[in-house]
Amino acid sequence: MASLVVLRDQIIRRLVGGDQISDSEIDPREIELLILQVANAAIKIEYFTNIRAEDNHGVSGQYFATYVLPVTKDPVRKEDYIILPQPYITLPRDKGLYQITPMNGKCKFFIPTNAGFSSLFHGLAAGNLEMNTGFYSDRNKVFFTKDIISQGTSKVMVKIIVAIGQDVIFDPAEEESIIKEVMSIMIPKMPQDKVVNNIDKPQE
Repeated sequence: MASLVVLRDQIIRRLVGGDQISDSEIDPREIELLILQVANAAIKIEYFTNIRAEDNHGVSGQYFATYVLPVTKDPVRKEDYIILPQPYITLPRDKGLYQITPMNGKCKFFIPTNAGFSSLFHGLAAGNLEMNTGFYSDRNKVFFTKDIISQGTSKVMVKIIVAIGQDVIFDPAEEESIIKEVMSIMIPKMPQDKVVNNIDKPQE
């Protein structure tokens, strides 16, 4: 299992055709950024692939982050909300905000909705969510459609799908595909080798 730096150096060695990493004109920061971009794009690909295969999880558990967060009352909106500690990946139907579960109180579970749900279905049977509580995201906050604090819920458990960061450790099964994808982006940018040898020519 390789870290971001290890994977970066492997790619640079292949691009320069040897171990002259320090002499290379390749910016290591650009390689790291490309690795993260390719890896995070793969999360969305995995999500769509699994959904088509009717896998309810969508993505593997390594991409989830779980937090226990306090519920607060917004003094202007008069709605209960939580503040997310980090952004989540944008997926269809806001699936990056994967699940919110009450830690205490009378609420059993929460149903994902969208920001316009309450006004759109106001007064209609669908707007009642069969007596359940909905939630929707607004930037870094998540609001609840009912007063869950008065029902005894002061904390909730939140599960979100997050982007891969600098501290990632890559699965060996994913490393080679990431390397090839990054190299396919970098090779066209590389200067053509003026000398016929195996030193400066990027390695496939």
